[in-house]
Amino acid sequence: MIARVHHVGRRSGKPYMTPTGAAVVGDTIVIPLSFGNRSDWSRNVRAAGQCVVLLSGKSYDATQPRFVDAAEAKPIVRQAFNAANRFGFRLFGIRQYLLLRTQPTR
Repeated sequence: MIARVHHVGRRSGKPYMTPTGAAVVGDTIVIPLSFGNRSDWSRNVRAAGQCVVLLSGKSYDATQPRFVDAAEAKPIVRQAFNAANRFGFRLFGIRQYLLLRTQPTR
C-alpha cells in the first residue's frame, strides 16, 4: 500500500517525492488524502495534471488527477483496499481521495 508520488512544485518547478498510501484498480490509482486537497503535494499534482507513482515495484505515469469525496469514492475504495484499511480510513477521518488515470510505464 505504500507508494511514492513523484511530482513537480507548482511554484518552484522543483521535483519532489512524497510517500503515501495508494492502490491500483484497473487503470485507476486511488490515494486516500489524510489532509484533504490542501496538502502541497496533492495541489502540485493537480496543477501539473500528472505525476509518476511508484507502487509495488511498478512505475505508473498518472494523469487526470481528480479529488473526490468518500461517498463518491466508496465503490473503488472497496475494490482497492481491504476491510482493515477502510476501517483505518474512517478512524482517521479520511474524507477525500485522489483518483488518477494510469498505465504502467516500466
